[in-house]
Amino acid sequence: MNLRCSQVLALCLCILFLTLLNHFLHLLPGYLINVKEQFGNTPYVPRILHFISVEPFLKDNDTILEDVKSIIDEWKSIHVNYQVIVWTSSKIKHKFSKLANLLKKIPNPSWISDIVRFKVSYEYGGLYLDTDIRAIRSVEPLLRQFKSGFVVCEQPRINNLLMEVPCDAMGTAVIASNKNSILMKILFEKSVRVTQKYLHSIEPDRLSSFYRRTIITGPPLLTNVNKKSDIPVIGSITFYPCDWSDRSKCVYEQFTNGSKNIYAMHQWRKRW
Repeated sequence: MNLRCSQVLALCLCILFLTLLNHFLHLLPGYLINVKEQFGNTPYVPRILHFISVEPFLKDNDTILEDVKSIIDEWKSIHVNYQVIVWTSSKIKHKFSKLANLLKKIPNPSWISDIVRFKVSYEYGGLYLDTDIRAIRSVEPLLRQFKSGFVVCEQPRINNLLMEVPCDAMGTAVIASNKNSILMKILFEKSVRVTQKYLHSIEPDRLSSFYRRTIITGPPLLTNVNKKSDIPVIGSITFYPCDWSDRSKCVYEQFTNGSKNIYAMHQWRKRW
């Protein structure tokens, strides 16, 4: 009886070991690639996915909506080797206390999010994503191809990965960046500087409407600044296969087996 128990125990331990070994071998290739690129001389986009979930005035509310959680889980399931960071109010206050003092004065969550995405992209590097973008396939091929990062063109709309014409409008819903990126540093510092200027000169009840028609942060700022940068701009089909002007065409199932150039679908729900 003791011998049989020992054999069963040995078999269980063997199964457990093989399971752990299989998990380790699954993670190893991505880990080795990351280490090689991170400590080599080549540019490198850290395998980190950044999401932001904040309230106006950076209020103390870290509750994440269920549909947002679902979208983040989709990204996690496809990118099992990636670190995922959700930047809530408390995390922002903890990591960037000085910046938080400014953000607490801002009434518009998209305005707050614009500044934070530039900050975390600079400090950490990685891939920033709005929380209304649904994952379709792994972005690993993109990050390997564009080692210095990339931004995505909104207009004009094209079906190719690479832009063949100048981009008139670059989106900020998706940003891939190296750590300590010069472009992200410029965007962050400029957005903070302009924000400080207008927070002191515009009446509080007019700030939100003023933000929506002024180049403070967001796509207009990125488009203007990136024209002087060498960061690649990739085609709209990659993350914006449907356009905000006709959201009826934003049907996820229509793109899951579509062009290999489609990596995700922006739902245009005004989430960030």
